[in-house]
Amino acid sequence: LGKRFIVSEFRGEMVLPGADGQPQAVPFEGLGMCGYDNFRNMYISTWADSMGTQLLTMTGSADPSGKVISYHGAMDEPALKVVGRTVRYVTRIIDEDHHAFEMYDLHAGPDYKVMQIDYVRKKS
Repeated sequence: LGKRFIVSEFRGEMVLPGADGQPQAVPFEGLGMCGYDNFRNMYISTWADSMGTQLLTMTGSADPSGKVISYHGAMDEPALKVVGRTVRYVTRIIDEDHHAFEMYDLHAGPDYKVMQIDYVRKKS
């Protein structure tokens, strides 16, 4: 799309409690897209994954280095029957080939990290 957006794909496993309460690895896939909205002067991003049926949207800004982008948005938590839970998302640009994506549940606390995904650029 004119080099305006970055598409992030993730395939792997997420460790969750199984039926017996013990940790178990389950397949997990996600797809995100992020870019900069010149009209609104902010970063925008979307995320969808195989664990839910919602399309997450978020907006944010970069720190002075341009290597840490902090977004805010909302997500539903079906297991807790909560709609619109406020969430902070952080993308850290480590280098040209590595990014880290973090999700924080602000209802549980400002630094309560729910998950982290580490990305590596796919080489053609």
